[in-house]
Amino acid sequence: MSIMRATRGFTLIELLIVVAIIGILAAIAVPNFINAQIKAKLSRVYSDLRALSNALEMYRIDNNTYPGGENWNGTKWWTKHTYRFHILTTPVAYISTVPIDPFQTATPQQINSSLGTIWDGGYVYDDASRSGQTLNVYGKSYQYTVRSPGPALDWSLAHASYVNYYSISNGLTSLGVIAYLGPGGTIY
Repeated sequence: MSIMRATRGFTLIELLIVVAIIGILAAIAVPNFINAQIKAKLSRVYSDLRALSNALEMYRIDNNTYPGGENWNGTKWWTKHTYRFHILTTPVAYISTVPIDPFQTATPQQINSSLGTIWDGGYVYDDASRSGQTLNVYGKSYQYTVRSPGPALDWSLAHASYVNYYSISNGLTSLGVIAYLGPGGTIY
């Protein structure tokens, strides 16, 4: 004689409770995951800016000037940003590869027309000393800046002395660029 057991399924209420619990957990986990991604990109940007600044300083020691103007092998200031740093990779390798900014994910059409012609995913480099000037920020003088638009993709990069600088104290996606100002190694 076989004894047949009735298999009991889940009730609709039990299924709804499980779905609600999964929804609550997802609502907690997704923002934390996004914040972790932004923090990882911020760490990479700070590391890349330090590496580029070190390479610029080594270049200056060997050449008595920062790369810029005609030092870009005859190219002009509006040359694409990653190409501006290639002088740091050859013929002397001050840096092994030119890093790409993890925050620059927009297409040139999404950027205003003045930056759209030179955008290529690289960090923005400006050598203020090429015109015999210095860059004054918060009362200090700097000869160059390397910048990223930051998490809010703040494209006000054209005039380095007039931009807002990123501050994590205003939230992970606050407005402002992340900048390494040199010499001196000040990060804003």
